[in-house]
Amino acid sequence: MLFYLLHDERLERTANGSGLLAEQSSEYLMYLDAGAWFGHPYTDQPLPTLDSFLAAVLAGLQLHFDAKAITPEALSDAVERHGLATRIIVYQSAEYLIRLKAINPHISMPLVRRSLQSSRPSPCLLDNMRTAHSLSGAVLFHRSAALAGD
Repeated sequence: MLFYLLHDERLERTANGSGLLAEQSSEYLMYLDAGAWFGHPYTDQPLPTLDSFLAAVLAGLQLHFDAKAITPEALSDAVERHGLATRIIVYQSAEYLIRLKAINPHISMPLVRRSLQSSRPSPCLLDNMRTAHSLSGAVLFHRSAALAGD
């Protein structure tokens, strides 16, 4: 399954395609231009995949991910594949982060490190997570393998 980094769930605003990203085939997505909306110098930039992005991360950078349509298992696998588990902070619901921390304790989470000792997040923790989640702009989407036949 391929995962893409895209701000919106729809393609119209940030690429030259149309429709929901999750409903498109890999064949369709690989020919889209995701850079022209920034200006002519960025024309012909493909939609960034999670793996291509993680492979290009420079040493010393810390990553902040607003994880949307990706399971904790898939996200953990991807960052481990690229050796980045200790350099990523993930934003999502408290429930998602608790699952992710159980799968991969090396991945950091904002505002919840000490709170994950409890199986039930506090109301304050949930409010802080909603705030952090709403402030983050990048969205991680996937295209379903079943829809595209991959």
